Amino acid sequence: MTVVAAWTRGPEGWAALLRAAQEATLRGAGLAVLGEVPVEVLARLVAEAGGVPVTTETVSEGDGRDLASRVIDASYEDEVDLVVVGMRRRSPLGKMLAGDLAQRILLDAHCSVLAVKPPAGATPS
Repeated sequence: MTVVAAWTRGPEGWAALLRAAQEATLRGAGLAVLGEVPVEVLARLVAEAGGVPVTTETVSEGDGRDLASRVIDASYEDEVDLVVVGMRRRSPLGKMLAGDLAQRILLDAHCSVLAVKPPAGATPS
């Protein structure tokens, strides 16, 4: 069993990672993080995960890959039980100009999706 976290920079990315680590611990599952995860973030995540096996896959738009599409593809894998994605408030114009990662994952994922948001006023530490 695996919990997948979609990493994006910012407070919503941290919220997704921390909650995914909690879910993996509760379920006795592995944790797979998709996105461009900096080394210092990974080190903190491994410490927070408390012994849960953590794997990463770099997904960047620079190499022609879309994070939402990769997370959706991962949701179809047999061992993936849950996808965790961070949410943030967007203006109507922002929604129109750029596709919303969380919305695409919520609508198209094959397994359960947990959408989390950071606490009010949260900044990444």
